[in-house]
Amino acid sequence: MTNIPTIPITNAICERRNIITKYLCDFLSTDVAKLTSMYDYYLTGKIHILKGHRDSVWCINVLPNGKIVSGSSDHTIRIWDPETGNCEKILYHLHCVMCIIILSNEHIIIGDNSYELHIWNLENHKSELFGRHNSEILCCTKISNEMIVSGSRCGEIKIWRLNCLDHKKEYIKECIKTFQNDNSVFSIIHLHDKKIVSGDSSGWIKLWDYSQESNDCAIARHEHNNIVHSLIALSNERIISVSWNESQVKIIKNITNELSEILGVSYGCLNVLPDGRLIGCSDGEIIKICNIDNKKKFNLNESDFTTFTPHCCKVLLDGRVVFGFYNNFGNNEDDNNYLVLIT
Repeated sequence: MTNIPTIPITNAICERRNIITKYLCDFLSTDVAKLTSMYDYYLTGKIHILKGHRDSVWCINVLPNGKIVSGSSDHTIRIWDPETGNCEKILYHLHCVMCIIILSNEHIIIGDNSYELHIWNLENHKSELFGRHNSEILCCTKISNEMIVSGSRCGEIKIWRLNCLDHKKEYIKECIKTFQNDNSVFSIIHLHDKKIVSGDSSGWIKLWDYSQESNDCAIARHEHNNIVHSLIALSNERIISVSWNESQVKIIKNITNELSEILGVSYGCLNVLPDGRLIGCSDGEIIKICNIDNKKKFNLNESDFTTFTPHCCKVLLDGRVVFGFYNNFGNNEDDNNYLVLIT
């Protein structure tokens, strides 16, 4: 990664964009310069291009110490220092890394496309099998320090319990509940009171209660006509749902009633800024900031870049944002797949 010196910031956004684009062209290729110049909202002096992955970046998460963790189709898990942009560790997995759960600064859980969940020890670079699905694992999330949930392409949703043996730094794990959805589960979140919400490949959003004996979903809503790529739990029981190919975002005001509202913007990857606004990217590679309450929004770029598409984004502990990119054309040259950190 090239460390980019501080860039003088002007008040006018158009001036700022032009200055940064020109400045970056001295260090990076034209395409990357266009890419990084679009993040006007966050520019306070530095833009970091975190290069190293050799294939699509599928997932990003953040350790308690602030370090960035990314997983990729190149079969690696990488740990990044957000202050320097340097890759500090590379963990070599056997398969594509699809999702990441943070347990501590020393341990993470990853789901892969070989149907398995693994616990990785970041200190000794060793992993152990955590559990299996019957197909590719597409999503996973943490419910509590003792429980996680994972979803797969065959529609399985599994609730797992884990207990840490501190004196051995080992985990005891078991699957305590399995739900069967009709379609592939692409997104999943924990809501509250032992309830989880899933989004699937046919646009269904479903509520599951793992405190009950029944394995049936409690509520099913057909909100979209395509893949529900992302779900985000907001305050007041509101949920943001994002349809990947449909280019539509909805606010579900309460999962238990029929009220939902189209936000009027399209995102492929999405997250919530510290001030409550949404930040994300559409299939047209337009980065947007949107106020959820009044729907006011603005674009951070007007130019296309066609080699890579943002697939995932994560807001860091200090409010900065990192995007991971999906390689549309299978061009897996060295270090040609990357993350962008906006400071």
